[in-house]
Amino acid sequence: MPRDFRFVNLSPDMLLPQRFQKSGLRPDVFNYTGIARLKPGVTIAVANQDLARVWKTWSETEGVGKMLEMLNVKPNLRPLKKDVVGDVGSVLSVLMGALGLVLLLVCANVANLVLVRAQSRRQEFAIRAALGAGWGRIARELLIESLTLGILGGALGLALAYLGLRVLVTQGPASLPRLGEISMDGTALAFALACSVGSSMLFGLAAVLRSGIPDRIRSARGATQRAEQLRAQNALVVTQVALAFVLLVASGLMIRSFLALRAVKPGFTHPEWIQTVRISIPEALTPDPERVIRIQSEILRRVSAIPGVTGYWVRQRLANGVEYRNGILVAVEGKTAADQMPPNRAIKYISPGLLAAQGTRLAAGRAFTWEDVAGPRRVALVSENMARESWGEPGNALGKRIRIGRDGPWTDVVGVAENVYADGVNRPAPATVYLRVGVEPPVRPGGSAVVRRGVTFAIRSERAGTEAFLREVTAAIHAVNPSLPLAKVRTLNGVYRLSMARTSFALVLLGIAGAMALTLAIVGVYGVLAYAVAQRRREVGIRLALGAEPRALKWLFVRKGLILNCVGGAIGLALAGGLSRWISSLLLASRRLIHSRTLYRGRSSPWRS
Repeated sequence: MPRDFRFVNLSPDMLLPQRFQKSGLRPDVFNYTGIARLKPGVTIAVANQDLARVWKTWSETEGVGKMLEMLNVKPNLRPLKKDVVGDVGSVLSVLMGALGLVLLLVCANVANLVLVRAQSRRQEFAIRAALGAGWGRIARELLIESLTLGILGGALGLALAYLGLRVLVTQGPASLPRLGEISMDGTALAFALACSVGSSMLFGLAAVLRSGIPDRIRSARGATQRAEQLRAQNALVVTQVALAFVLLVASGLMIRSFLALRAVKPGFTHPEWIQTVRISIPEALTPDPERVIRIQSEILRRVSAIPGVTGYWVRQRLANGVEYRNGILVAVEGKTAADQMPPNRAIKYISPGLLAAQGTRLAAGRAFTWEDVAGPRRVALVSENMARESWGEPGNALGKRIRIGRDGPWTDVVGVAENVYADGVNRPAPATVYLRVGVEPPVRPGGSAVVRRGVTFAIRSERAGTEAFLREVTAAIHAVNPSLPLAKVRTLNGVYRLSMARTSFALVLLGIAGAMALTLAIVGVYGVLAYAVAQRRREVGIRLALGAEPRALKWLFVRKGLILNCVGGAIGLALAGGLSRWISSLLLASRRLIHSRTLYRGRSSPWRS
């Protein structure tokens, strides 16, 4: 494969063929993802209808039609683009709207400058007209001047955009879809050229219409600014201030939402002190499940002996990770009827010591012990939201029993852990069942024992992330088995920040747009006031000569600036109030506290309820 090959949003180092067991493959296990290419002319709707017929025939053949009907599981094909791009469109909508407002601000500023320049050159145009210059020639020169300035400004903007794009690609979040493919192509250049030419011609035409009409050229006296032009300039300044306020309100909403997310307790503390390493012990290397557990235990023992390690544990998947996310049906004794399909819950296999070392608080009961791992009793912990949903209060969950799967053995609940936002703090915390690591006895008579061969070791130490610490961890693992490869070597803080990267990235860009808008509004107000002072310099001198107070004259111009800002601010706040609901709905940080839960919430599975 090419060096830059990507599979959806991953960059795999190796691709292996998927192999299925010839026997023992249950029809109710939805653990696989399928990707297919539609034939030319076939739509998603037609493919869904065709797949529904196959689905019905298969379910009747396998005898699982009733179960699938209770689950309301149906084919739901979707474009691969949804998995690649995700909901980044909402972020881009906010940013494009913000940049559109910045462009309008720039246009208003340029329009003001054009009007001022045309007013100051009216006497020049009158003299040239008196010397025989035609109106068409003067208009053509104004358009050429405007077009030249617009193209030069567009060229400078393209150069700055190219440099900014390099920074974006190198510093942008890895979670931004296809970040490395962002570049300036012909479409972008054509859009920039169209904006430059269109805006320059528009403002050049405004200057021609304002100062190039023959009668106005011939009657120009060059000294006094008409009230009509003053009103036009004031209206443009008010527009700039109003647009700046809209952008600032949008930035404020984004910042507030982001700070609210940062204040959410993710269910763990000091993630920068937690070093994670994932290993997988293949069956070809160690076929005996008991031997797998001994290897994992020996690795834990050696890792715990590293200086500076204050906690260590093993689990199936990290919080905020991107591994397999489909859950399992979990029935609650006395709550789930025999003819009712249990809800789907997230399942995590953890070792004793995880909650304490991770900083996850126990709401009720106790955590796992090594006696639980070695003993035959089936025990489990549940998350606080699942306990409240099933039994009302966390304490009421203790001693209750749950069943993993529709026909699995009963498991005793011995503890309730606080909610962990495993999918990111911008999403609701999933209802979770924690099971102990170790060898699970066969679920059915005659079956084989189950062991988790792929696990993540997490080590708490203030040295986490340093090269020296990583070398010691690698040496400890390879001392047990030098054939074990290490994967996903990172800190939990890196995983947590990755889940927030897109939100923080959008916040930075929106903040930059808001700062640019505020700067442009300030420049616009300053330009109008400075031009007003320059135009009325003779009047100011006469007033001073007649005994006017300098403070009163200063207040005359300051008051004008305050009036323009207040009027623009009031209009901007009204517009922002009307758009705030729309802006809030597009903010990536906004999340609903009350949500409906689907039976199957796996992102990658094409079978959705």
